[in-house]
Order: sequence, then structure tokens, then C-alpha cells
Amino acid sequence: MPKSCFVVMPIGESESAEHRHFRVLYEEIAPVLRQRGYDVKRVDDIHRGGAITKDIVLSLGQSDLVIADLTNVNPNVMYELGVRHALRGKGTILVFDKDKSKVQKVPFDVNSYRYIEYLGKLEGIGTFKRKLDECISQLESSHIADFKDSPVHDWFPTLPVNVILEASKSSSAPLRRTIKQLQTRVSQYEKAYGTEIHNQEDLAAPISRIDAAIYDAEEGIFPASLYEAAQAAFDRRNVANFLKVIRTIVARNVRVSPAQFVSLSKMAGLLTLNNVAKAILDHGVELFPREEQLAVARLQSLAHSDNPGEIKRSIVLISKYLNIRDEKGVINLKASSITQELDLTLVVVLLDAYHREGLDKEALEIARSLLDLFPNKCIVNRNYARALEKNGRLKEAMSFYRAAILVDDADDESAVWLGNQLHNCGRSREAAEAYALACILDPSDADNFSQLMEELAVCHLKQMDLGIEERIDDDANKIYNLDIVLMAFRCATSCRVIGDATLARLNRTVRKLEIEQPGQQDERLTRDERLKIARNVFASIRSDLTRSGTDYKFDFAEGGNGFGTSTDSGKVG
Repeated sequence: MPKSCFVVMPIGESESAEHRHFRVLYEEIAPVLRQRGYDVKRVDDIHRGGAITKDIVLSLGQSDLVIADLTNVNPNVMYELGVRHALRGKGTILVFDKDKSKVQKVPFDVNSYRYIEYLGKLEGIGTFKRKLDECISQLESSHIADFKDSPVHDWFPTLPVNVILEASKSSSAPLRRTIKQLQTRVSQYEKAYGTEIHNQEDLAAPISRIDAAIYDAEEGIFPASLYEAAQAAFDRRNVANFLKVIRTIVARNVRVSPAQFVSLSKMAGLLTLNNVAKAILDHGVELFPREEQLAVARLQSLAHSDNPGEIKRSIVLISKYLNIRDEKGVINLKASSITQELDLTLVVVLLDAYHREGLDKEALEIARSLLDLFPNKCIVNRNYARALEKNGRLKEAMSFYRAAILVDDADDESAVWLGNQLHNCGRSREAAEAYALACILDPSDADNFSQLMEELAVCHLKQMDLGIEERIDDDANKIYNLDIVLMAFRCATSCRVIGDATLARLNRTVRKLEIEQPGQQDERLTRDERLKIARNVFASIRSDLTRSGTDYKFDFAEGGNGFGTSTDSGKVG
């Protein structure tokens, strides 16, 4: 079945210069569209004069593509564009003859959306056709499949992209007929038997629930579409739209999955909406009280709270959940208490809460017990290292930070923690090595690449500060050139999810380098491309730090390959 394209443009009086001009223009661009498989029509192909007809409305709503020529801001064209924007979230291309138009600019209401300027003269038509072909190609590409070009659908993200199609599939009409029949039967029953013996609220409840279902269907309130709308708003950093979608989910008790509740909470956190993040988890737990994933996420939220009362509450709840307190109230870890990965995660959350409460000595005892039970677990080693550090035993801690990246289940978080400690100790070269490893372990984490970029930039600047004869001339130091630093920037900005803190670090590093903000690349690097870059950087600067089976000693004396003591603010795990 061919795709359909509807062209909306000024028509003018028959045989007028305006009519001839736009008819010739239409006949010029129609072949471009037909070559791409579109069946092309113009307004006057289906309608002549009078009020807007059903056929025009259907064409505006059902066509796969609509091209609207805004030249002279023709009232009919603007009205038809409004109908299109209301009925379809995407698939609209705006064009504008900047030479012929009586107005110099595209109207303010739509000038933030993509449009094609053209010259309606012989020498400009070829360029216009090429631009139109490119625009259609971009519109059809998977890269921007979720992009919307309608302000109506941008502000109301829960609307289905194709309103007419969704309405045709709606079951609301049969439901309304059924409800009407039920109401008629109830009325007849009441006339025959009276109303005193019935609880009218009980009779109304099923109808109210059906009415609510109809409302949800008509408003597009479906779990999948709302989650996608929230994700799209997050990707665009549109906080207002993100909050509107979250409010709809909570107000309407929309049952997105437990994993999606956790994901939405993380999005809110990355947007620095911490109270909203907690509210999302609270609501999710209310809807899914037996779901462990949500319960753990909520306990993590309490443990990381700035409210001392919530931190204390998390300690009590986790201890009770894991049943790890003895009769005297002392934490007593046993292998039987920790039977799954989720339990181990909760013990680590418990350690977070202890540290936030300033109970570092007690946290160290728990971490030591955990290490005795699980000596080869990445998460256990890094948390034991943190406990040692919190108790002033940094040199011991460093060996366990390193141990965490050498075990079989090493993760990027452990590599980042090690990198942060090395950064704080002024060991920029080794810190960059750790951050490069983090990028390999998770090449989809923008924060890992932002940390790598920042550390490579520190190394680059310190190399520039040295005299030519003082510079270390080896293969590793060649990696500290500006091109590699900017490649790390590109890797970070190619990741799908970028938190505000990550963006701030990237901008801060660019300012340190005293260079212009790198422009947005036309194509984002793929995950495999980012992984390849991280591996190349890592291979160039790798030392015994990240090699198992080697005896690595942490020497924090100033100088050496670490370039001395860092002047940057300290980083925390």
C-alpha cells in the first residue's frame, strides 16, 4: 500500500498568478515525493471552494506526510496546519518561500520547529527539491523515529501520535452503549422496586470504573505510552513535561511496571528532582507492596536522604528485613542471612546509612564481617575499602579499592571509586587508567566518560605546564593530547542518558581547557564505537594498577607519573 502525502499551500483564484505559481511549484516537487513511494495530493485535488470538508480533515489526519507551505501566512493554510498538529504528532514538513512571501519570517508559533526556506524561482527550485528529499529521508529514519513536530503533541505527550487511528481502534463507543443500557435497567428497576433497598453507591461503582476506563482510553493514559512520554521528556531535559507525565501516572494510579517505577525515579534524580524521585518510589510501593525491587530502591532512597530521621528508619527497616540483629540488638551477619544478590545490595545500603549517620566504626565491623563471608565480591571489597578510609586507614583502603576491580564480577562503579581516590591523591595518570576501565565495563554510562575526559584534561594541562625537556616522552603521554580529550567528550555526549551533574562536569572541563564548547555531532557514536575508543585509551596508559597477579604499591609522594598533588576538589565514591 503506497504512503500518502497531502500538500497544503495557497491556492488563489483560478487562473491568477498566485494559483499558477503554486500549481507549478506543486508539480515540481510531486515527482520527488512519488519517487519515495508517496501518493501525492493537493487540497484542490479533492475540494473546490466552500468550508473545509470531511475529506480534507481526513487527509490532514490520515496522511503519512503533510507538507505545509507557509508563504504569505495564508489563513486557510494556517488553519489546516492547526488541524494537522492536533491530529498527528509527527510527519509534518513546513516550507517557506523567503523571496515571494509578503512576511519575512515564519510565524513565531511554529518557528522553533524545523522548516525549509526556498526561493520559488527557477534557480531555487532544484535546491528546494534536494532539501525536501533530505528532510523526508531524515523524517523516515529510525534515528528520529520518536521525534515529534507538533506543538500540540509536545505539550500533551500522552496524546497518541495518530489520533484518528487510535480513535478508530477505541472500544469506547460499545462501552458507552452498554453503560446506557445498564443505566436504563437500573432506572426501570428503581421504578418497579424503589430505591430504599439498594445501596446506590454499590450500583454506581462499576459504572464509575467503566467511565474511568473510557476516560483513560480517550486521553491516551496507557502505561507504555506514559513511560515513553516521560522518557522523551527526560531525554530533552523538559522538566515541565516530565513532571506533567509523572503527575498523570500518580494521579490516575497508572500501573507502569515496578522496573519502570525505579527507572522513573532515577530519571527524576538525574534531573535533581529528589523529592519527586522519592514520591515516585513511594507510589510504586503502594501499588506493588510485595515487589522486592521497588522495596530495595525505596530503602536506598531513605538511606541516602538528607533527613536524619529517614536514615535511621532505613537502618531499622533493613535490619528487620534481613533479620540480622541478635537478641542484644547487635548486627550479626551470617551466610544464611544473605541468600541472594538483593540481600547483599541491602547490606551495602545499610553501610551507606551507617556512614551517613557518622557510625563509621560500626560500619567497618559490618564490612569486615561481610568480607569474611564474600572475599571475592566486587561490591564487598569496595565497601570494605570505604569503611577503612572513613576510619582513617587510607593506605589499607587503597589495596581493597584495587582488589574490587580485579575480581571476576568487577563493575564500573568500583573502577570509578578507585579513580576518585587516585584523583584525590594527585595520581592523575592512574586515575585516568581507572576511569578508562570504567568506560570499558560500561560504555553506556556518560558519567564514566566525563570522568575520563576530566582526568585526561588534567594530564594534558600539566604536560603543557612542563618545559619541553621535562616532559615524559613515552607512548602513554601521547594519549594526553587535546584530540583524545575531546573524543572522550564526544563519547559522553553520545550516551543516551546524561545527568545534570555529568553535563556540569563536561562544561567545567571545557572551561578549564579554555576552548570553545564542541559542537553537537551529526551522528552519535554507537556503544561499540565508544567501547573501542575506551579500550584504545586504556591500552595506552595501562600499568600494573589494573593487572591481576602483580604487586602494586601505592606511593603517594608528590611527583612521578602521577604529576603530583591534585589541586582539584576531592571526589567521593
